[in-house]
This record gives sequence, C-alpha cells and structure tokens, in this order.
Amino acid sequence: MSESKEQFKGIVPTPDSEETSSAPPQPQNIAAPQVPGEVNLQRIDTRRITGPLVVFFGPREIGKTVTLLRLCTYIRSNYRISPDESFRTDDRYAGTTAAFETLLGDMQLAPESTGDINFLLLNITHDGGRFCQFLESPGEHFFDRLKPKAPYPNYMNRILAEDYKKIFVLFFELNMFRSDEDLRNYSDKIAGLVSDQIVSKRDEVIILCNKADLHPHFRGGMPIKAEYRKAIYDHSSFRSLKEALKNSGFRYVPFVPFSAGAFNNDGTGRKVFALSPEHYPKHLWKEIHESIQGPSVWSSLWNIFR
Repeated sequence: MSESKEQFKGIVPTPDSEETSSAPPQPQNIAAPQVPGEVNLQRIDTRRITGPLVVFFGPREIGKTVTLLRLCTYIRSNYRISPDESFRTDDRYAGTTAAFETLLGDMQLAPESTGDINFLLLNITHDGGRFCQFLESPGEHFFDRLKPKAPYPNYMNRILAEDYKKIFVLFFELNMFRSDEDLRNYSDKIAGLVSDQIVSKRDEVIILCNKADLHPHFRGGMPIKAEYRKAIYDHSSFRSLKEALKNSGFRYVPFVPFSAGAFNNDGTGRKVFALSPEHYPKHLWKEIHESIQGPSVWSSLWNIFR
C-alpha cells in the first residue's frame, strides 16, 4: 500500500471524562487539597499492582475502554474479572467500578460515554490464582497532542520503575490524527518509552491497530494483517518507533488488527452495540496470554518462519 496522509486523517480527539483519584499518602508527602473534577495523581495506590501488568497505552478517543470491555467479554467464561477496589479510594471510584460491571454485564446498549470507566485496575484470576492485571488510564496520561513532550505522571513513573513484568498494548489506528506531525510525536513518545524504560528481557510489546472494521483490508471476512501492518509501519511518522522496536531486543512484536464492535441506531433514538466477531478478542488474548506464559511450540515455530 502506498503511503498517504489520508490514511491517518481523522477526527481530533476530545477530552476524556476525568476521574478524581486518591490513595494512601506517602511518608512526608502531604497531598494537595482535592479539587472537584481533577485527578489527584499523587494519591493513587500503585502498591496494588504486583503484575504481570497489561497496560492499554493510547491517546484519547482511541477506543481503549471499549477494547478492554470486548476483551473481558471474551475471557470471562474462563477467568474471574474483578476491579481492584483499593486502587483508588475516592468516592467516584465506586461509580467507576459499578459502571464497568454494568457495561460488562450488558453490552447490547451502547454506553452514553465510557469516560466513567477510564481509570481502572482489574485483577484477572484463574483457578484461584492471579493471572495478570489490566490497567486502563486516561489517554492524556500517555499522550496529549497539545503537549506531546509532557512527562508521564508520577504514578506511571512508579509503575515503570517496578520490576514486575509489563505487557504494553500500544494503540494505533489508520486515521487517529489530523496531521502527520501528531502521529510522529505520538510515535516518538512511544519510541522513547521502548528505548529507555521498557526492559525487553522482562517486558513485552503488542501493536494493536484498532477499528480495523472501518477499513477495506479484508479477505474472507478476516482482516489482512499484512495490509494493516504495512499501512502503519511504512508510514514515515512511524519511523522512530520502528527503529526503537528493531533495536530493542524483543524476539517478537505481535501486530493485532482489532475491532470491538459497531454502534448503530435501533430506530427509536437509542444506540445499540453489536459485539465484533470473536476472532478479534481471541487473537488479542492469545498474544497477551503468550506474552505472560510464553508461546506454545507451534507458535514459536510460526514466529520463526513467518
């Protein structure tokens, strides 16, 4: 596919709904007074995270929350999914966890907004033991196109400094920004993360191309992964991240075209949500699962000879 700016043109993201967050204060660190509507990042209890931690990394409006919900609907038959109730201790966090459980229980009606559940830690357990944790944070904590070089918040730096295994699911889509400059700044920020703070001998990276169903790269009802990968990897704005991944020492960087589903009008003024085909969350979960437990023999052979 030839490179084109049109591939990456889209709607300028709008701010996510913000959550007020709090956790036990650290010694000699008095938290600032709480301001309604602001996120008090100094008081998030990152000690609740023990890993392996799956981090959904992407800007506002990229679809991280809906992706998380779709993935959870797929794995919930074999895994117990429970919000960590002590990750944040503010009153609004109870509403966050309740909104998540409500949406996960019934995804037929489209949520008016996923902003209420955009700052959440989930514990994923299997056979009585914790398998991993999911972290979904507000997009502006990862990348703000108006402040592309802004540092990560302190809670994220604490997470990055910890020694437990982390799996970074890096979100892209083919029309995520208006300009190549925004895409380049986003890719540069991730490249810095990969080069400076992700430990390739311990951590893993997954590239996720979201909203794949909005583009025509399909054969037999399945996304043609090579086409989506080429559209992103061959774009000049992706160059710095491509080089960082190449030099990072990762044995394999999975690429996953993904769709959570489709929003439609039911004719009565309500929006309904149709879940995407199962092969989307199945593929994503396979890559996450193998990033934690290691690939099967067949997967290892496939990755060598692909």
